Amino acid sequence: MVLLQITGVGSVSREAVGVYSEAKTVRAFAILGSTPVDRVIAHGLLGHPKPECPTEYFTELNGALHWLLQHVPAV
Repeated sequence: MVLLQITGVGSVSREAVGVYSEAKTVRAFAILGSTPVDRVIAHGLLGHPKPECPTEYFTELNGALHWLLQHVPAV
């Protein structure tokens, strides 16, 4: 599981998008942002080929963490 905080990010490189979209060992990506620019960047990431795991955008840390915890494998 990955919490990807994009607040303050001005752009995302092609290489970073490639790593994100080709992630094989990640169970879930929660993308966390707080500004309209963050939302645009997140939607840009979500518009690229998504990784094979669930991916969601959040504006609140607690919501992102709660969602990620739902993807913890049962022991």
